Amino acid sequence: MKKSGADYAYLHEAYGSVLSYTFAWVNSILIRPASMATITLTCAQYIMTPIFEDGCGDAPSLVRKLTAIIFLRKLDM
Repeated sequence: MKKSGADYAYLHEAYGSVLSYTFAWVNSILIRPASMATITLTCAQYIMTPIFEDGCGDAPSLVRKLTAIIFLRKLDM
């Protein structure tokens, strides 16, 4: 197939406009942001583990979330 649009183009050819349009919106609003949140929170946990390893236990939730936000901002630029 020589159309641009990746998943949208394939779904449009196979199943029509409604399903491909719905998938594009769900992917943009739910799937990609949730995926990025999971990746950045996991990365923040791994980055913070050596810092808080000296008997303090896990990094505080707020510290992990702020680190994840910093990663998201860096990825956005």
